[in-house]
Amino acid sequence: EDTIFALSSPPGRGGVAVVRMSGKDAWKRANEMVDKSMEQERFAYYRRVLDPRTGDVIDHAVLLLFRGPRSYTGEDSAEFQLHGSPAVVDALLQCLASFPSCRPAEAGEFTRRALLNGKVDLVEAEGIADLIHADTEMQRKVAVRQLGGEVSRMYNGWREELVACIAHVEAFIDFGEDEEIGTDVFLSSRQRASQVCGSMKQLLASDKCGEAMREGVQVVLVGKPNSGKSSLLNALARRRAAIVCEQPGTTRDIVEVKLNLAGMPVMVKDTAGLRKEAGDAVEEEGIELAVEAYFNANVRVMVTD
Repeated sequence: EDTIFALSSPPGRGGVAVVRMSGKDAWKRANEMVDKSMEQERFAYYRRVLDPRTGDVIDHAVLLLFRGPRSYTGEDSAEFQLHGSPAVVDALLQCLASFPSCRPAEAGEFTRRALLNGKVDLVEAEGIADLIHADTEMQRKVAVRQLGGEVSRMYNGWREELVACIAHVEAFIDFGEDEEIGTDVFLSSRQRASQVCGSMKQLLASDKCGEAMREGVQVVLVGKPNSGKSSLLNALARRRAAIVCEQPGTTRDIVEVKLNLAGMPVMVKDTAGLRKEAGDAVEEEGIELAVEAYFNANVRVMVTD
C-alpha cells in the first residue's frame, strides 16, 4: 500500500502542528527529510527538517518513529512535530507529496488502516470519532467507555452466550435420547438466549438516547408571534443570539444555539411565530420551517405570552 500522510492537529495557526505518516516507506521518507539519520523507535529526535529537492531548511522539529505493529495503524509510522505555521505545514506536505510512494491520506484513513490491521474493532473506531467530536463531559465519558472496549466486550459476551446455546441445542437434537442430555439443557439454552435478546432490545430502545448524546438534544421553541421565544433563547444563551422586536414576524429563519446543560449537548432552536396568515412569502416559508423543526425535535417548548 501507499505511504500516507496528513496534518493530524487542527488546521490554522498554533504553537505546534503535528504531521503523521503511515506505511512501509514512512521511516525511509522521514529520514530523507532530516539532517541526521534516525533508527530508534519511540524516541524523540530533534532535527532540522529539509526539503529533499533543494536542501533548504523547512523547520526545526521533533520527530518520533513507530515500528509496526506497535503503532496506531499497525504499520511503520513517523510523526513530525513542527511549529504551527501554515507556511511550515504546507512546505512539509508539499515535500511529502513529491515522493512517488507517498500520497495525502483520505478522511479517516489512518483509523481505517488501524481497523484493517486489527488494532481496533469497528465499535472502538466509532468511539475514536465520537471522542474527537465530543463537546461536553458526558459525551467524553461515553466515548471513552466505547473506546476502552466496554461495548465490544458486551457484544462479544452476547456472541459467546449464543454460541454456547447453539452448541447445547445441537447436542440435545443429536443426543437427546441419552439420559445425560435431558430437556433441561434445551430449556436452559432457550432461557439464556431469551435473556440475550432482552439485553439487545434494551440497547436498541436506548439508541435514541445515544443519538441525542452524539448529535445533541434537539429543543424547538414554538408559539405565536411576539410570544417571547427569541427573548427566551437569548436568556438561555446568555447573549443576544436572536433579534427581539415589538414588530411581529421578525424571526424568519431558524436561529440555533448550542448549549451544554449539565454535560448534555442541547441544540435550542428559535422559530418563526405561528399564525394562520403570514405577512409575506418569506414569513410563510419561515413558518413551514418552524413546523418541520417541531416534528423533528426531541423536546418541544410552547411559549405563550
